[in-house]
Amino acid sequence: MEPVELEEAVRNWLRREQRKPYREFAFRGAEHDWELVGTLLCQCPFQASFVWRCRIEWYRTELSEREFGHLRVIEGPPDESWRVLSPDGTIRGAAERIRDDGLTGVCEGIDVEYIRRRARGFGEGEPATEQLTLFRRPDAETPSVADGNHYATAKALHMLDGGTYVSQSAYLAVGTAGGNDAGTETGDPDRPAR
Repeated sequence: MEPVELEEAVRNWLRREQRKPYREFAFRGAEHDWELVGTLLCQCPFQASFVWRCRIEWYRTELSEREFGHLRVIEGPPDESWRVLSPDGTIRGAAERIRDDGLTGVCEGIDVEYIRRRARGFGEGEPATEQLTLFRRPDAETPSVADGNHYATAKALHMLDGGTYVSQSAYLAVGTAGGNDAGTETGDPDRPAR
């Protein structure tokens, strides 16, 4: 792992967001850190909430196949979205459910068809080189995917279908002990401590 500045990680995240067809925002890439964080929180208030909830240190890292296989889906309420799609809370678990249950269309608000198309694309030579954004709480061993859940699930689905693992780079936000982590007193990351 290599330490990086917040600006580098957030710029990467915003570049990924800017490529999404439903996102429309101005982003030059030369903004100050506070402008970058403000833009990120406007575009991804739920996904990026850890940026203001915790003291974090940022790293650039390469995930081994084992580490990739243990990635957890984005944090959130247990009975919603990705946590329902993935029985065990992992990216691999989401891919297994898509494959094993023959899921298509949209499931729990997640575009399963897009995931299937991406997985097929990897099989047809599309490079699997996007950088994920991960978050790991101070008390956790395994990070969750803050940005890139569809991409990571497609990559896992491709691997389940016999595809080869291609090294995965990521920006990892690590919550530091003693940080201002909302929810630590309540035990619920979605209900801040008072």
